[in-house]
Amino acid sequence: MGAEKKVLQVIKNNLSKEIDVNPQDLLQDLEINSITFIQIIVALESEFDFEFEDEKLLFTEFPTIKDMIDYVINRVEGET
Repeated sequence: MGAEKKVLQVIKNNLSKEIDVNPQDLLQDLEINSITFIQIIVALESEFDFEFEDEKLLFTEFPTIKDMIDYVINRVEGET
């Protein structure tokens, strides 16, 4: 499974209801609260074996899921 699909799956697994998740989706439209956001961050860190930078632990840093996907891919590829 590619990195983009893994990120989408992690996000989907942490949502309170079953919905389709697409890269173009705005995080705020998915009704993600601060607790869910942190759960997603922790799950992504575990899945991809890296830590988010402190300044990226803010909900506003990732307007869309694509922004989060791009960040994760850049972090993972930058460390290999």
